[in-house]
Amino acid sequence: GKPVTVTRAADAVGVTLSVAPGNLDFNPAGENRITVTSNAAWQASCPDAALKFSPASGTGDGVITVSDVPAGKRCVLTVTAGTGSDAKSSGPVAIRSGKPRPGPEPRR
Repeated sequence: GKPVTVTRAADAVGVTLSVAPGNLDFNPAGENRITVTSNAAWQASCPDAALKFSPASGTGDGVITVSDVPAGKRCVLTVTAGTGSDAKSSGPVAIRSGKPRPGPEPRR
């Protein structure tokens, strides 16, 4: 057969997506943020509905804030940018409910 040339109307720049950090130890007293860097619309998902985070979607660069993690569990958050064959998924972000850091005992 003869070669087929496929021309696409999509912009020449493909979907870019990076998510950091790759591991998050949830700190109830801190700011638990995951930074999304992308040039497309994205959606975040987690198979465990007990993981609370927002926003679940956005466009371009954004920050996902994790507000609650089930105690003693490890949840995996995946961000997908773009649609169809151009879609890219981030590596899974492992989120653990961090154990409280041992601190000095309060004196009475």
